[in-house]
Amino acid sequence: NKVLALFKGVIKENKSHDGVTTLFGDQLFERMKALVSQSKREIYRVISGTGLITNYNNGIIQEELKASSRGVMVFVITDINMENVNIALKYSKNVELRHLSGSNFMTRFVTFDSKQAIVIASNPSLIQSEYIGLYIDNKHLVKALENSFKSFWEIAIPAKPRISELI
Repeated sequence: NKVLALFKGVIKENKSHDGVTTLFGDQLFERMKALVSQSKREIYRVISGTGLITNYNNGIIQEELKASSRGVMVFVITDINMENVNIALKYSKNVELRHLSGSNFMTRFVTFDSKQAIVIASNPSLIQSEYIGLYIDNKHLVKALENSFKSFWEIAIPAKPRISELI
């Protein structure tokens, strides 16, 4: 992918600027798993329908389910569709899941305990190595993301009716 190669050439891996670090492929997913496993209170997440599948295949959804069983509140907005409805059904049993059509085109991110976040900076893909993300360790930026999440949450619909439409 020419865009990915260009982006990697411009921004060096693990280079940090004012609490923002660029992550690529495996390191993005590993950082996300670690942050989920360290979470103590809440996780807010906007994820694409394709990203839901990719995150399930990479064990992140399973980590979020474990976090939920430890008492972490997990709130997720995604585009529930025919490709991911079975994952959404499993996911919705333990997390607060909502559907929002077009969430593939929104800024996709996840925040952890109002302290840290990861913003997905690449297009939704099933190919893990093509993912680019920004790890954010800046409370002001994280708060802005959480405020965006709360706006999206208000217009998203509960997952159960959407899942029922598709099954």
